[in-house]
Amino acid sequence: MRDVRIHFAPDVVRWVRERQHYAYVGEHAGSGAGIVMHYQLQDLAEIKPWLLSWGAAAEPLAPDELRAMVRDEAHKLLEILT
Repeated sequence: MRDVRIHFAPDVVRWVRERQHYAYVGEHAGSGAGIVMHYQLQDLAEIKPWLLSWGAAAEPLAPDELRAMVRDEAHKLLEILT
């Protein structure tokens, strides 16, 4: 299993809780504003589309591989949109 931590901005926390990913394990208060939610997955690709649906309101904190996947997708979007 892969442990995943994602920081969500305060303005989307309510919505994330209502539309939670099936791999949800728990949450705790993040440093500053927002909340950090924990997930356990077999494959990081399972959560990537759901995570991207939250846009800049969701920051993957761990693992670094997921951060890289989101960064790569953001670069692809930038190329398409500019």
